[in-house]
Amino acid sequence: MKQMPKVGDIISRTVYARVADVHRDTMNGIDLDLRESLRVTGKDFILSFSSAGEVNEEVSATQTFLAETLAAAAGHPFTVCFERKSGAERILIGCLVSHEDRMGRSMVRDFEVTEGSPLRLVDHRTLKWIILNGTRYTLNGKGTKNGKDQ
Repeated sequence: MKQMPKVGDIISRTVYARVADVHRDTMNGIDLDLRESLRVTGKDFILSFSSAGEVNEEVSATQTFLAETLAAAAGHPFTVCFERKSGAERILIGCLVSHEDRMGRSMVRDFEVTEGSPLRLVDHRTLKWIILNGTRYTLNGKGTKNGKDQ
């Protein structure tokens, strides 16, 4: 049986939620795991949350850099665009569950799925762009150094 934390314990909980509305220093949403209402107060606290769609900067990146960025996204929501086997583009809003080596695949949770398994594989070789922590990284060439062509 789970016990209550003790004074001095370090605790953590990652919450993925869909924002319903924002008023000055209060944000209301729906917790995507529990399907319950969530209320956050305090502007600084609200601004500390990561957004899967907020873009403050655009960076041109290599395929390898995109793959490394996706593989390092643990704990943060993101939006990713990749090519399906059919050749069609797919845009997925989710979070990282696990990943293979650099040019392998990542298992991600698709936040748009409400029935059945939300787990999807994203092939690193077909990445077009990813939005993570306020930056949109877009494919622009080959190489491995800091998102820039070699």
